Amino acid sequence: MTEATTIPNPLLEFSASGVHFEDEADLRNAVAAWLRKHEGLRSSGLTESAYEELIFPVDRPAWRRGAADSMYSCALRFRAALYHLGVRHPLIACPYEARPQMAVADLATVARHYKALYEGLAASTREPREGDALCSIGGAGPHVSCVVSAIWDTGPDGKPALVLGCVDGGGGHKGDMSVGANMYLWQGGAIRDVEPPRSLKSPGARRPLRWTIDLWAIVVGAGLLDSDPNTNA
Repeated sequence: MTEATTIPNPLLEFSASGVHFEDEADLRNAVAAWLRKHEGLRSSGLTESAYEELIFPVDRPAWRRGAADSMYSCALRFRAALYHLGVRHPLIACPYEARPQMAVADLATVARHYKALYEGLAASTREPREGDALCSIGGAGPHVSCVVSAIWDTGPDGKPALVLGCVDGGGGHKGDMSVGANMYLWQGGAIRDVEPPRSLKSPGARRPLRWTIDLWAIVVGAGLLDSDPNTNA
């Protein structure tokens, strides 16, 4: 996707006052659609402002401008999704300036608080769904992926396999940060890259999962289905 002014501002769908859902499928589909609109956002150029507002919703403009080009957005994007849904746990509601480089650890702490965290063996048996977050471990360390689709297909061994469409963050080719799409083969306690030129027949290296976060469990645990999200912690 090019840097075009037609890229929607992802903040239009959700607001800091929170969005209430009664149906799990509706919530997951809405969050997945919201996450997809992040693809193509960059920390520079025409999408600079939208990127900063998304990733650092409560930080000072001067600080987030300096941080946007230097901080990977993979975990920050799921953190932002929770904030815009109305989750007001202290680690989500506080400016990221107060906790730089702590997004991955903070997400695990928040999910654990709401009984939404699957770690170790639990992460290997719980199938990810739209809106969930995965933390995998690769050569560069932990990486968080936001799931936007989960479809069963035929794996490299001819058996059924779960293919995950994800929105990931990383370094851009212009020395800035960007948001892009990726596809993974989920194999219990690990994922493997199947984004072209990779395929289900020749997936990338195995990346163990550290944890999976259940988005719906956080929404339920935070009381967003039947109360004012601004009062939740």
